[in-house]
Amino acid sequence: MKKIKVKNTTSLSNFQKSIKRTNELIHSIIGNIVATEATLDILSKNNKQIYKHPVAKSLKVNANDKNYIFELGFIALFANFEAFMHKLISDLIIKYPKSIKESDQMIKIGEVISMSSGKKIKEYIIDNTAVENSFSIDKWETYLKDRFNIKAFPDEKFKEELCIINELRNLYLHSGGITNSLFARNIKKYFKSTVPINQKIDFIDRKKYFYILSRMLIDLYKYLFTQ
Repeated sequence: MKKIKVKNTTSLSNFQKSIKRTNELIHSIIGNIVATEATLDILSKNNKQIYKHPVAKSLKVNANDKNYIFELGFIALFANFEAFMHKLISDLIIKYPKSIKESDQMIKIGEVISMSSGKKIKEYIIDNTAVENSFSIDKWETYLKDRFNIKAFPDEKFKEELCIINELRNLYLHSGGITNSLFARNIKKYFKSTVPINQKIDFIDRKKYFYILSRMLIDLYKYLFTQ
């Protein structure tokens, strides 16, 4: 198939918007906290009792909670990427329906028997194909290359770093930062050392990883826009 221009898809445009929205929201929350604390500090210079007021106490946010805000932003950013993975495949199939093979259309009768039209069945097949080929970064990359001749990432190093970040995200999203057998097995692909299970990984600098992922996703958007 002739190389397809990803920049013409609505999914790529929406991907950029979602990254921007997540960044702006996290910056807004942190900015409001900093501004509030600065205001309280100024007011307390003439009245030390201010900090004893229940409202003032509720407005103070400790360092751990600020860090947690960046953790939530980090998780949200990767969710933006996962939504893009699914939507890009859907957009491309709709635009290039001949890309669907018979194997993509193999679904159980029970899944579509209640659907009222061929259009709904088609939508189901497209969505099912997108889901099946976007649940992992490797699968997504392979599908885009094989079906649409799209090179998903600038290079292997970029992909590997994104995969490592994804393992870290999954660890905090699904098991509260406690290592498990799945994490140990997956991370071994990238590091030779063995990771013990049932160990807490202290995600200390959440702000740092938030900005690392943000920069990577912005770079990915720019790269795909040129493809």
